[in-house]
Amino acid sequence: MNYIASTFFDADSWSKFGLNWVRSAKSASLETIVIGDDLSEDAIAKIKELNYRYVPVIKKFKTDCNVMYTLVQNLDKNSRCLWTKPDILPKSGLETNCDLLCGYSNQSVQDLADPVVNLYDRAAMIESLREQIGKKHGKYLSSAYMLGTHDFWNGYFGCRAYLYGKQYLQAKGEGDDLVLNFFVALTNSISVEDRKSTRLNSSHT
Repeated sequence: MNYIASTFFDADSWSKFGLNWVRSAKSASLETIVIGDDLSEDAIAKIKELNYRYVPVIKKFKTDCNVMYTLVQNLDKNSRCLWTKPDILPKSGLETNCDLLCGYSNQSVQDLADPVVNLYDRAAMIESLREQIGKKHGKYLSSAYMLGTHDFWNGYFGCRAYLYGKQYLQAKGEGDDLVLNFFVALTNSISVEDRKSTRLNSSHT
């Protein structure tokens, strides 16, 4: 299966994980889009030296949506994209017939819903995720890596923009896993393959 790899680095995450990430992508012969904010000229030069696309983050929103907006603006319509957190190394050879392939989160449903601002909304979110995700998958979905279609990424971004735009979530919360689980619970058009056995390596190890 052909797909591109992408992630986001700021100055701090680049210094910790950047070289390992781009070298791993190079070893896997993956086409890559690196989204960055406040990266040094040396970092940008290294990315371009490997013939990767470097895209500065588009700062359109006041909320936590700019990185995903930048990603969807740079994806071709028929492409698939493997998105990883900066400390998760990309790999080739992933296969799926679904719109989304991802792993499992170690968080409880209560932890997932913690970024929801309103307590009543938080309780409703917990109940919804238990019914729509927990009972179906046995666990909750992780955003550490996500291999998705163009339609998935547009839908995921739209869901994220709505939740943050309506101030449903804390502006600077750790809401990535929550948005993913909520989006999958909300839509009936996205097929999901969740894998216990597929793990991507971490730069921490």
